[in-house]
Amino acid sequence: MNETKRYTVSILGESYTLLSDDTEEHILQTARMVNSLLKDILEKTSVTDTKRAAVLVAFRFASKLIRVETNKAEQEGMCNKLIDLIDEKSEMLD
Repeated sequence: MNETKRYTVSILGESYTLLSDDTEEHILQTARMVNSLLKDILEKTSVTDTKRAAVLVAFRFASKLIRVETNKAEQEGMCNKLIDLIDEKSEMLD
């Protein structure tokens, strides 16, 4: 189990202190992604309020997470069907 560490990241020029057992590289990559998405929303849309921009970023992440989880569940279902088929065919050979 990884040790919980304290990290400080900067998002839109503000510092945030985080506690996490993730690697520093992962934390910094995540912070860069959040910062980049926030900047994109603030620069490319009519949204000017950082709170509203943060909600849009959270929505994007949640939407992507749901797609990934759905895809994972579909792949697990296909794998289970293949395992069942292999088991069935191997029983026929016995």
